[in-house]
Amino acid sequence: MKCPNCGAPIKGDQKFCNKCGFNLTTVDQKSESTNDTKKVSVSNETKTVDENSQSHKEVVQEKKTSPILGFFNNNPALIFIFVLLSALIYCFNTDIGIIIFILGIFGILYLYSKNNKTAKEIELNKTLEGIIPLKSQKNNNLLLLEILAYGSNVIAVFKLPILDLTDIFKLADSDVFTSGIMSHFNDLFNNGNISLFKLGTLTSKLSSILSAYYKDYSTKEMTDVIRGLSELKWGIYIIIFCVFLAIISKFIKNYEIPIQLVSGVLPTLIYLFVYFKIKNGDSDYAIISTFLGSGFYLGLIASIVLVIISLIRLGKSKKA
Repeated sequence: MKCPNCGAPIKGDQKFCNKCGFNLTTVDQKSESTNDTKKVSVSNETKTVDENSQSHKEVVQEKKTSPILGFFNNNPALIFIFVLLSALIYCFNTDIGIIIFILGIFGILYLYSKNNKTAKEIELNKTLEGIIPLKSQKNNNLLLLEILAYGSNVIAVFKLPILDLTDIFKLADSDVFTSGIMSHFNDLFNNGNISLFKLGTLTSKLSSILSAYYKDYSTKEMTDVIRGLSELKWGIYIIIFCVFLAIISKFIKNYEIPIQLVSGVLPTLIYLFVYFKIKNGDSDYAIISTFLGSGFYLGLIASIVLVIISLIRLGKSKKA
């Protein structure tokens, strides 16, 4: 080392230069100050890079998901209540249900616009989540499709006809039965638009009546009929149970995806079993296939959608 003032050689522990008397401690303090400044500068630069990187990730994430879909995903309680409430009201009154659904869409778009068209969670959703605590939905990009499948299942089970016999009922009303008799049948069978829930109720009653009537002198043919009605009844009950189970799964944190998967698989298998048994059965069964209504196909599609979504989410959770 050399003295910065005169250039004379000095030792590391010297405080003053032996030749010119220069104070060497001031040089050490300046050096340490310079090093500290460099460290702070490097630290700030690193922090800035990290912040920029995080900001870049957020921008990329926003680009992957459109703001409106992000708004739906970040406000799950709001969308959940809106879709299911609209579906339930539609089951009781078609016109009012449609009006509420349309008004609800405009209402959600208004809230989205008021939220500066961003995907941020709104205060209303926070309030609703206090009442309906949905679990693990913040990163569920398929949430909207799931909830639409729930609403479709509700409508398929309680409103739309699984059997559409309206043409037969009109023919019978005009040519076969008197108006009084047919009026009773229309009320009982909902004018031929037999929903899955209605079919389950009728099947249960008919099975009980036949079992009681043929209790002591049942034939093999009647035994087969009663057994078939019983199987159909329990199949319908399982589908209805799974519809509600899938909805309830949204409130269960650790088992939501497996429960939803089961709730989709069981109805799908039952729907497909019935469909192929009818298609591949004898001529009597094949006739029934022509009367399968929109409720049957909507329920089948909604159940398949839930299965696919559950498998996708299950795969993503395992990778994470």
